[in-house]
Amino acid sequence: MMRCGMYELVVDLRGEIVGAGAGAAALMRLPVEQVVGRPVTRFLRGPAMTAPYGTAAAVVIKAHGRGNTNGLALRAIDGERIHITLLPAQEVSTPAPAAPRLRTIERLVDEVVRDVQNPLTGIMGFAALAQLAPTPHRRRYYLDQVATQAQRCRRLLQSLDASVRPFTPYPAATDLGEQASLTVGTARLQLEGHGISVEMSLPGAPVWVETDPKLLGDAIVCFIHRGTLGLRKEYCAREVLVRVTEAPGHAPRLTLELSGSDVPNDALRERFSVERPPQAGLMTLSDVEFQAACDALREQSCVLKTSASTDGETVRVTLDLPRAAPPRKVDQTRTPVPLDILAIDDDAMMGELYHELLGVSGHTVTSCRTLRSAREALRTQRFDAVIADFFLSDGTFAELWAEAAAQHPELTQRVVLITGDRSHAQVREWLLRDRTPVLPKPFTTQALLAQITSLTA
Repeated sequence: MMRCGMYELVVDLRGEIVGAGAGAAALMRLPVEQVVGRPVTRFLRGPAMTAPYGTAAAVVIKAHGRGNTNGLALRAIDGERIHITLLPAQEVSTPAPAAPRLRTIERLVDEVVRDVQNPLTGIMGFAALAQLAPTPHRRRYYLDQVATQAQRCRRLLQSLDASVRPFTPYPAATDLGEQASLTVGTARLQLEGHGISVEMSLPGAPVWVETDPKLLGDAIVCFIHRGTLGLRKEYCAREVLVRVTEAPGHAPRLTLELSGSDVPNDALRERFSVERPPQAGLMTLSDVEFQAACDALREQSCVLKTSASTDGETVRVTLDLPRAAPPRKVDQTRTPVPLDILAIDDDAMMGELYHELLGVSGHTVTSCRTLRSAREALRTQRFDAVIADFFLSDGTFAELWAEAAAQHPELTQRVVLITGDRSHAQVREWLLRDRTPVLPKPFTTQALLAQITSLTA
């Protein structure tokens, strides 16, 4: 936790608080340790959060369990940290009238729902690209993009103070090798920090199974932690081998071999056994979690088995999973004619996603983030189609097209409108007048390519 002034907050580039002064935490009616690590948008809202650096502006400070505090905030940037100095002015202890408060909540929900559509589209798009990556490095890049957009979604939802619903397993086609690699890769630093070596053995081609990837990842971590970092003193494996296999005529299998214990003891096999009833008084939280993970896997038709070597030095955990058919590849919808496409979206991630997804199908994409840059691109380049978000940072697509349609009549029937708010009055007016194809956010890779294919028909 970073040191800072009495009424100061320090925020990283992800929007999370990494340092808080005692005075600032007191305004929020929380101890400092409960403020640090949370999104700053959970506590501060108002013009000050977007005002220029060095300019004080109004801010509303949300107090835990109490009314809000009005004040001023001054932001300054220092490298990769943003320092926010709070100046409390007036406390509002009485609740706001019900109707205005309800309108505020509805407006906040609308903003979050609208903003979350881009990262959701990014998650679906980059996840599809990961299956087509020509190199492991490119595949890693696409998966990192998926993780980044998932973090964007989490931050947006946290700004609502939304509660999390219980997790419900949802079976889907999952690459068993990829999921095992991601899971072990995440836990590797922790394991190696305890002197535990981890090895992976994966087949050259994807092994498709039908299971919930989150559930599978949680189960792998649970198996490894119970046999290595240890919940009891009798056994602590120092070596872990994770192997994914797929033999003809057999179910795809994940195997975990845990070995290298300094204290030979076959108690580990019992610890992994899920057939025996728990002993009264000895059920720990981790035992409950482990039992729940095993039960959930069985509900998805997974078969879990354990065995141990005769000397008790090695324990093997095998998990057989239902086979799944490989998903249809994106490039199966490849259009017969490559197009030069202009993509207009003020979200940088969306521009990159259009470039990657449409590039897989052989198209060339020029991305613009403003109406100004789009006007310049239309003036200096030739395009076969246009993909555009309706609302941009410096106006609407309708403003651009009112000027560009006369200069580029060949594009009037080759426009795909992207929007997350088809009910907006301006969007409805545009659709009634121009009959432009609409792709609502969030959209899938197949939906985007289908729209592009329709333009060439």
